[in-house]
Amino acid sequence: MKLFSYLEDRRVLFELGEAETPHHAIDSVLQIRQFLTDLLQQTTNESLTITDNLRALRAGCREFLSILEKRGATPDDMRSPGHWASWEFLNELGKLRAGFGIHIAVIADRYGVSIPRNLQVTLPPVAD
Repeated sequence: MKLFSYLEDRRVLFELGEAETPHHAIDSVLQIRQFLTDLLQQTTNESLTITDNLRALRAGCREFLSILEKRGATPDDMRSPGHWASWEFLNELGKLRAGFGIHIAVIADRYGVSIPRNLQVTLPPVAD
């Protein structure tokens, strides 16, 4: 699946948050958002259920970027341990990943495709 092939190489979705450089993470989310927009434009049948998932993923990217932009912190602030902006960055990164995990799980189940190992860390926990 083209979507999973692209996302499995986006470190922002699976690397340890502390290891992520905010500047690179923001650039990566911008690229993911553009990829999702392009994919939506290529989808010829609007009735396909995947379009709702793609739009939700794109909205998650937009929310991540908007919240960080509204706070006005620099990527250097976001990388400074103990600075409020680093907590905000990691919190928003976690929310982004959780949203992606839910939609990745739904898409994989709906279309019967396997989830690449890198993306499996985004999946919601399995109930006991």
